Amino acid sequence: MPCFRLIGRTSVERLGSNLLSYYCQIIFAHFMNYYIVYDTVNFEGSIFIKSMCEYIDYYNQSKENDNIEITIKEFTGNRECNVDDCFFFFGFVTSFIKMDIYTYFHLNIEKDFSFRIYEKAESLFGNDLPFDPKNTILVHLRLDDLSQTNSYDYDGNIVSKYFIDKLDNGYFSDYKNIKKSTILCEYYKYITKCGITKSVLHGKIKKIPRDYYKLMVFQSIMEEEKIAKIIDKLSEKHPTDEIITVSSRTGVNNLNYKSIRSENPDFDLYCLCKCEKVILSRSTYSLICPFFSKKTDVVIPSWSISACVGLQTIYDKTNFQYFG
Repeated sequence: MPCFRLIGRTSVERLGSNLLSYYCQIIFAHFMNYYIVYDTVNFEGSIFIKSMCEYIDYYNQSKENDNIEITIKEFTGNRECNVDDCFFFFGFVTSFIKMDIYTYFHLNIEKDFSFRIYEKAESLFGNDLPFDPKNTILVHLRLDDLSQTNSYDYDGNIVSKYFIDKLDNGYFSDYKNIKKSTILCEYYKYITKCGITKSVLHGKIKKIPRDYYKLMVFQSIMEEEKIAKIIDKLSEKHPTDEIITVSSRTGVNNLNYKSIRSENPDFDLYCLCKCEKVILSRSTYSLICPFFSKKTDVVIPSWSISACVGLQTIYDKTNFQYFG
């Protein structure tokens, strides 16, 4: 059986993007029963990366390594899993396993993985969290790393529907023959047909970037009014729960709730993983927390990546809740 080598993302990509990419590759290798190899990994100091490497070493104990290395590129038309190819890569894995990545992870991987993270986190941060995991709603805010050209909200329902339709209709099954320019051109035509033009946005966005259509598929902030409505809706279901926001120290948080703003992204992500009720941001970082811990409520914004990993598609076996 060939051995599968993990590929990291580019140096400009951060912890969340790297973790999601690594986890999807591990899911694919697990599905194929491949031995997994790695030398250096990005963010090797993170407890999430350290735990991942420990899990791989454990997983490999029952596998044979014939030293014939392959990577995800052998299956995806020479595409890797960097920013320009992430839609193709995630869509391919979801189509291949015929299941959303969270369901597959919980069924096959999570029990041998998550305790490693919790052990390391408790060693570093102690046993006391700044909230009650059973009686708190954590709200992740993406604030800190956005440039002026894409620091605006958009309608994630429109974007996600495009990729949901692609997954549901088997588009990614013929992954090797998909041309990047084709899917993006189809996407631009699609959102124009939906009425998403620059003229519609005047009054909402002070300065509309030239490549707005392209940026609509990526991570972004969300309007505070939109987040507040989602908080109110979940609070109606859990009226006694405390609301706490989680974000980096950089960026302005105008929501009037207690806030966790540490300097350690591992701590913030660990908090999100431990809490049973979470409202997530349009960010790959926040998409990591549903892999771990049992949760009663997971509220996720709809966007391109959420669709490509199987959410809201025919492959979705979760009980997550969604908003645009």
